[in-house]
Order: sequence, then structure tokens, then C-alpha cells
Amino acid sequence: MIFVRESKKFDSGEKNKKGESIFISLADQIDKAVFPGLQGGPHDHQTYAIGKALIEVLDQKFKKYASEIIKNTKRLADALAKKGFTVISGGTENHLLVIDLRSKGLSGKEAEDHLSAVGIVANRNAIPFDPAPPWNPSGLRLGCAALTTRGMKEKEMETVAELIGRTLLSCGDENLTKKNQSDISKKVIALCKKFRV
Repeated sequence: MIFVRESKKFDSGEKNKKGESIFISLADQIDKAVFPGLQGGPHDHQTYAIGKALIEVLDQKFKKYASEIIKNTKRLADALAKKGFTVISGGTENHLLVIDLRSKGLSGKEAEDHLSAVGIVANRNAIPFDPAPPWNPSGLRLGCAALTTRGMKEKEMETVAELIGRTLLSCGDENLTKKNQSDISKKVIALCKKFRV
């Protein structure tokens, strides 16, 4: 989203074929950068969504919601750290966190797949100075916006961390994994039923 007023034109330092200075404005430069490179055309649904989002962020309810997302994410990071997971940067100050899985002998893709099998959505993610390739990185990214939208609070983040921990820490044992998957899936479904969208 870019807002710019029409500005005075200034000398670009370039010359046209006649040797005359080329004058441009900041607005011209932004237009050239955005269209057609970054935006293929006017998408009214996107413009509407931006406007709607700007209205929502002015509401106190949104500020409370955003604050709760951060509290939940911090609690999830703390709970996972207590379970022996390495949280990148030692914690979080925003809506997401990344854990380094190397000490658990897992890749981000393996963790993503195992969590997906029990109904927990997470994304593989590179970690700083990741020795692994980008398609199978060493980290896992978790966020709490969807959980907070469902109405979950910090208490439930302890439960979520427990479910994530049980899933990932049993990955090496095939029999335990299958037994765990069924049990954890049931608990994930029960938690989602308790906090419906």
C-alpha cells in the first residue's frame, strides 16, 4: 500500500536523445516501480480489503485482539522452550515464532508434515545461517493469530505446546508416532470444537 502526493519534478541526471535533462517526480518513480512490475492491474477487491482493514485497526477491539495475539505467541514460545525446543532469538515480540529443530534431529519439512497429520498447521522456515536447503530448512514457524481468533488465551497455548511437543518428540519411533497421531488428533479436534470459529 503506497500513498504519495504528486510532487515537483526534479532532474533525474539522465538525458534524452536530444541531450535535454529528463525531469521526473517521486510519483512517477513509484508508478513505474509498482505497475506493471508489482501489480498487474487495479484489483478492486484488494483495494476494498485494504480500506476495510484500515477501518478495523482503528477499533479498540482490534488493539485488544492484536495484544492478545502477542501474549499468546510469547506464552507458546516460553512453553516450547521449557520442552527443550530452541526458539530463535530466545523468544518473540510479535505474532510468530521460529524454532530451530536441529537439536531434535528433525527438518522443518518433517515437522510440518508430522504436525499436519494431527491437524496442526505450521510452516517450515529457514533459520539464521541455515545449513539446510530452503525446500527442507532446519526451522519451523508457528503463529497464534488463528488460535487467538478462535478465542484461545495464554492457558490454551500451554496445551498447544504440549500437543506440538508430543507430536515432534515422538517422530523417531514409528509405533509411538502412529499411536500418538490418533490421540493427538482427537485432542486437536476437541480443542477446536471448544473454540469454534
